[in-house]
Amino acid sequence: MALWMLAALASAAPEVVIEADYRSHVDQAKFFLKKNWYIDAEAQLSLAVTHPDGRLDPEAWFLLAKVRYELADLPGARDAADHALTQSRDDEQTRQTQELLNFLEQRFGSLQLTSSRAGVSTQIDIALTSVLLDPQLKSYCMQIVKSLMEPVVLPLEIGLPAGSYTINDQVVQVGSGSDQSVPITLSGLGLQTTEITISGGAGTWMGTQATHLLPSPGTEIGVHVPFGTWVVGARAGWWIQPRDTTAGELHWDSGWSMGLTAGIELPDTAPFVIRGAASYRIAPLTGLRGSCDQAGTCGTNDGDGRAVDVHGLGHIPGLEVSTGLIDHSRAQSFGVGMRLVTEYAMARAAASGTGSLPNGESFDYTWTEDRSWQAPGIRVLLDVSFAL
Repeated sequence: MALWMLAALASAAPEVVIEADYRSHVDQAKFFLKKNWYIDAEAQLSLAVTHPDGRLDPEAWFLLAKVRYELADLPGARDAADHALTQSRDDEQTRQTQELLNFLEQRFGSLQLTSSRAGVSTQIDIALTSVLLDPQLKSYCMQIVKSLMEPVVLPLEIGLPAGSYTINDQVVQVGSGSDQSVPITLSGLGLQTTEITISGGAGTWMGTQATHLLPSPGTEIGVHVPFGTWVVGARAGWWIQPRDTTAGELHWDSGWSMGLTAGIELPDTAPFVIRGAASYRIAPLTGLRGSCDQAGTCGTNDGDGRAVDVHGLGHIPGLEVSTGLIDHSRAQSFGVGMRLVTEYAMARAAASGTGSLPNGESFDYTWTEDRSWQAPGIRVLLDVSFAL
């Protein structure tokens, strides 16, 4: 029994030591710093300061501030230096940390790079147009240019040494200790994160030509790609259309729809998204009703009242308003929302074919007069969006 207890304690001991020893992360970071492996060092120090004991260690925070500075992350460096100053335990630690904070605050300015819409992904081109005599500041500028070689998602906060720059071909003056917002001229298309939206809801047609059509449930899937303030998209859907016959029976048909949208989003509403758009879709419409005689000749007013429901291709322009909750400042995010669509359907009944009689039997017809069918409509849908 004693041997079993010793073995159990021995197997459990290493896990306890590893969990409590945050200093191993700090020591590993120091090794990486000697090699100038700043990304690896930042990862180790981030682990150290998330440890219950590491959060109180001024050395870990101070090293993290210096590493983030080397990675041209001025906001992160200032945050780590603030923590180091708060946790300082003697005058020397306080002095060193205060000197670092003064350097970061007095020699640099903060820029908030923005766009007309949160979530824009674009290339940031920065060029120094003034003279920097300090080699350390020159090295910092080279590092931040390197860090922005890949497209970034706006808004983005960066820090630059005091001086004059061009950022995406616009002149920007950065003052010591300044904090300013810079609207960015998008490089190339300035594509934002693409949204895939899955929707479900119901709609109904109204008016004298649609009194027999009941509310129809359906689903849609869409892809939306923002270009600056504009958001364009394409959708495909599947809808079920129930209808009453003149004999009081219930029939239903199903069919597809395809459409395009283009609209804009209201600015400065993040993380809420409020979007207005114009839409256009096509869909085969069923239940276009006419009155036919015994010979199968039909029209909107002709015949002896023998009703026939036929089909036609509908052209459906519309206006829509959607609101939702999604974080466009992240490259990948999930959101939910609601969409209200008002539409106006225009269709022409097929000139001839087979229609449905009230008793469900088929009916061969020929349409001789006005074949137009029109009806306003409204749809309400719930949206689930994925930004990729």
